Amino acid sequence: MEQASFDEMAGINWAAIKTEYLTTKTSYRKLAEKYGVHKDAIGKRAKAEGWQTDRQMQTDRVTTKTLEKIADKEADRLARLIDATTRAIDVAMEAFEDDKQFNRYLVEKKERYAVPQTEENGETATAISERQWVEEQTFSKVDTKALKDLTGILKDLTGLMRDFYNIPTPAQAAAQKLAAERFELDKRRLGEGEEEGDETGVVLMPPVLEGEDG
Repeated sequence: MEQASFDEMAGINWAAIKTEYLTTKTSYRKLAEKYGVHKDAIGKRAKAEGWQTDRQMQTDRVTTKTLEKIADKEADRLARLIDATTRAIDVAMEAFEDDKQFNRYLVEKKERYAVPQTEENGETATAISERQWVEEQTFSKVDTKALKDLTGILKDLTGLMRDFYNIPTPAQAAAQKLAAERFELDKRRLGEGEEEGDETGVVLMPPVLEGEDG
């Protein structure tokens, strides 16, 4: 009680000191300089009240919340990326469903035409003008470049989806199956070797009596 009265009279704000210690990495020395309290006094109070344990718990809580926020952001980002990839695959598949998709070409058109003009002397003259435009036309020839580009895009998108869901390619699946079969075969061989293995033990030799060597 007397100590509390002394602290109050001295203007020591222990609540502020403890809060700053728990929520920052400030040392006892810096706290002592800031609040005008001896470093040893802060150390004794911190030990008595378990400030170090409280600081570690506070740090753990902050770290956990930070990791949760990061995880939520990454999960949201991954979900949006998967959604965008899925929609891109849908667009590519719709293009393949269009029978004439790779037979359409953008053709540049050009046309010249006469434009009558009245000159200053009143006579009529003809000027040649030109206009250009682009229109889509369908031909029997397949646009192999567009087909190759779209096929490559679809392949890349499919690879992304496999990575997202950890789906192996046919070659990877075959390799995994072969590895599993080899593992089972080696395990069976090891088991058979243990059953049919050489027996080991202690061989008792008869004692050698003196004089038998001669």
